[in-house]
Amino acid sequence: MRRLLRISAATFAIALTVSACSGSSSPAGEGGFPDKDLTLIAASDPGGGLDLAARAVQEAMQKEQLLNVGMTVEGIGGGGGNPARAALLKRPDDGYTVVAESNRVFLNPLTGTTDMQPSDFVPVAKLMTEYLVWVVKGDSKWASASQVLDALKSDARAATFGVATVPSDDQFNVLGPVQKAGIDATKVNVVTFSGGGDLLTNLLGGRVDVVSTGVGELSSFAGTDQIRIIAVSSAERQPDVLANVPTWKEMGVDFTLDHWRGIFGRAGMPQDAIDWWATTIEKTSQTNTWKDILAKHGWTPDFQGPDEFAKTVQTQQASAETLINSLGLGG
Repeated sequence: MRRLLRISAATFAIALTVSACSGSSSPAGEGGFPDKDLTLIAASDPGGGLDLAARAVQEAMQKEQLLNVGMTVEGIGGGGGNPARAALLKRPDDGYTVVAESNRVFLNPLTGTTDMQPSDFVPVAKLMTEYLVWVVKGDSKWASASQVLDALKSDARAATFGVATVPSDDQFNVLGPVQKAGIDATKVNVVTFSGGGDLLTNLLGGRVDVVSTGVGELSSFAGTDQIRIIAVSSAERQPDVLANVPTWKEMGVDFTLDHWRGIFGRAGMPQDAIDWWATTIEKTSQTNTWKDILAKHGWTPDFQGPDEFAKTVQTQQASAETLINSLGLGG
């Protein structure tokens, strides 16, 4: 398996070098790309983090008049993002359809849940970072993540965790801190649900004790006492809704996780299409509309163009392979 993973990573690196180069592009309506409507596939159910991210891109581009063509957001949830990426691969590789995804692009092949490889896609732009959090009900018996970890040290199944998909950063945001705290992560009870909305419904219904999710998926609970955020995966304390939430490092657990949302196209996507998407997303990221949306959802500004994003993906793929192998999750 390790040999196959090394081959996959090497193939991906070659694809990134060939495809992920930034440059200039012709504005829409001046004879260049795009000259017809665009489709942005969101690899999540409605209300999920990637759905919110895709609709944020659409909203900001339209409001800031950065589009001279139409843009449709097409939600394809479930299956750990595999159906959404498979749908993209069935579309022409002309750049008119792209997908909003996370690092499941490489996590899923590493864990054996798909035959699709990272080299089937080209990183176009990193939209933002959405740090992951542990969340409990407002009336939970656990007031802190440290208390949860202490309970798990006595009994690895003392708490039931909920995540929206497996494999995912949501999952690693459970297994990673648990492992770093000296607990056997293979014995921890993690339940998978169909999406972010379903996940929180089951938390409030008492089916799970703790959920691991992106902070943006909690925006509808802002100002309520229904939930309590007890840990964040960032290296440093975050502002706004996370201002009072400790990091893992503050609790003595050497763990951080940079959970990003990004745009990917099909491998073979024309360079002028890559350039247009990357340039237009960068312009979008500089607008007040985009900044307001990020603040609303607790997202961290973190735009990267094709070259830098490709390097981020490669680096995180190598780190993920190490973690996956240490947990015995390789496919």
